[in-house]
Amino acid sequence: RYTTLLQRESKRAVAEIPHMQTKPGAPSMPLLVLGSRCDWIFGESAVRRTAEHYATSPVILDAGCHDLMLDPDWQRSADVILHWLDANFRKPHV
Repeated sequence: RYTTLLQRESKRAVAEIPHMQTKPGAPSMPLLVLGSRCDWIFGESAVRRTAEHYATSPVILDAGCHDLMLDPDWQRSADVILHWLDANFRKPHV
């Protein structure tokens, strides 16, 4: 139902993409690279290349559309994010 609300990407945004490159290697803080095998915009190989660029392991779901938060099974990706946040940023109890 959200597809009908989409519009073409702006020409300016597309022109900016080459300037948004980052240096390879692990960033200074944990980074989650999450994607889906069913994403028809950025498929599994793109997710794997992104994770490799940032020297991390990808999390690739078997199902889910490009906009995981709009997918009917959005809870699955939300649970992955919550688990990852808990594992990487939870402060130990004192």
